[in-house]
Amino acid sequence: MRVVKYILLSFYILLAFFVTLCLFASNSFGDASFGDITFLGLDQDISSYKRGSFLIAARDTASIEVGDEILYYDNANNKNEVQVSEVYKVMQGSEYTYEIHDGLFLSYDYVIGRVGDITSIPVLGYVFTFLTGKVGYFVFVLLPLLLCFCYQLKKYRKMGRVHEEN
Repeated sequence: MRVVKYILLSFYILLAFFVTLCLFASNSFGDASFGDITFLGLDQDISSYKRGSFLIAARDTASIEVGDEILYYDNANNKNEVQVSEVYKVMQGSEYTYEIHDGLFLSYDYVIGRVGDITSIPVLGYVFTFLTGKVGYFVFVLLPLLLCFCYQLKKYRKMGRVHEEN
């Protein structure tokens, strides 16, 4: 029983650490981004990806070619939505620029990754979105830490009283 307790505690600590790291590493679109690797939970169906999927995308802008489908951030009308589009033209200057549908030009900063290179895990996106949200982070990470702190404080105060009596 003790081994199971330590395994569960270790899992909780690793998960809380990962969630905290994801929150600290959020990009300008609100998703966790570590260099060219992005973690995101989908809140809508997009192409072959279903709502609630957890996506792990590695952006390799140099390997994107004409005809590839890419996942990108569409911030039209101040909405940060994730979209899929086919690349019609690749322009390379000081940075990569892609021409996608309707003559729209897309900077490499908005590219999440090439559709074929993205790993999708169904349903885990709901959990990721909840845990990285305000309420989920408070309930899952901050509240247990606060309760643990209060428990330790109470235990310490009780030990102090025992030492005073002796």
